[in-house]
Amino acid sequence: MTSEYSKIRRLETSKPTSLPAEAVPAEAHPESRAYLLGRGLSLGEIKFYDLHYCAGGFWSRRVIIPMYDEQGTLLAFQGRHLDDEEPRYKTQGPRPIYMPDFEAVMAGSHLVICEGPFDAFAILRAGWPAVATLGILPSPAQVDALITLAKSYQRVLIWFDTEATGEAFGLQMKLQPHIPTIVVIEPTIKDPGECDPNQIQKILGPIFEKRQKN
Repeated sequence: MTSEYSKIRRLETSKPTSLPAEAVPAEAHPESRAYLLGRGLSLGEIKFYDLHYCAGGFWSRRVIIPMYDEQGTLLAFQGRHLDDEEPRYKTQGPRPIYMPDFEAVMAGSHLVICEGPFDAFAILRAGWPAVATLGILPSPAQVDALITLAKSYQRVLIWFDTEATGEAFGLQMKLQPHIPTIVVIEPTIKDPGECDPNQIQKILGPIFEKRQKN
C-alpha cells in the first residue's frame, strides 16, 4: 500500500512549504480551540491532525490545516477563516488529496471521497476511511491520484455538498472505469461536516450493507 501512495505523491510537483511563522497549536489558543470544539473535534483530534492557528498576519483568524505525506513531509496547508470570511479557505502549496489519517484509510476496504477537511474529519470520526479533494473540481493530477488510490479498495463512495451533486457525478464517471463508485445523495444535509457520527453511520451504513448483499 505504501508504494501505491508513493505513486500518488509523485504527481505533486511543487516544493514543500513551512507553516506560517505566526502559527501556534490550535488547542493552545482560545479562539481556535472554541471554534474547533464547536465543530465537533476533540482535543485529541486537534492534536492528531496537527491543527494550528494564526491570530494575526496574512493568515489572520485562520485555522491552519497541514497536509503531510506518510514520511511526515509538509506538502501544503489550508487556512480556514473562523468567521466564514471569503475566501473561507486559502491554500499554500499544491492541492493534494488530503489524507488526514493514513492508518485508517489504508486499513479500509471502502473509501469515502469528500470535499473539505472538516468533512473528512467528521467521516473519520464515524469510523469510515475518508480523503478530501479540497474542492468540488479535482485537478487532473488529483483524479490520477484518486484512481491510483482507489485500486486498493473494493468500492469508493463520493460524498460532496448537496450543491455539488453534479460535480460528484462527474468525478464518478472518471473513477467508475477503474473502481465501483457510488455517489452519496442526502438532500436533508448540506455536507458531511455538519453530521455527528450517528448521522453519518445512518447514511453510509445502509449503502454499504446493500452493496454487500449484491
